[in-house]
Amino acid sequence: MTEQLKPCPFCGSEDLFIDDIDYRFNEDISEEHRDGICSAVVCFNCNARGSEKDSENKAILAWNSRKSGTNEERQ
Repeated sequence: MTEQLKPCPFCGSEDLFIDDIDYRFNEDISEEHRDGICSAVVCFNCNARGSEKDSENKAILAWNSRKSGTNEERQ
């Protein structure tokens, strides 16, 4: 079961998607870094991007545990 995405910690948008990145055939990076397909959550509104993880659920967990990007909320 996929966990629900929290709003973007930078702009508050709920317009998010999961980007699947396929590194298997990318000749621009060294072969040892071509681990396969990674997933990351991305905000359509401000293009904030979460950490790349080896599964969608891990990408969602990383996104949902991020800190806010605003100075007011960090204090």
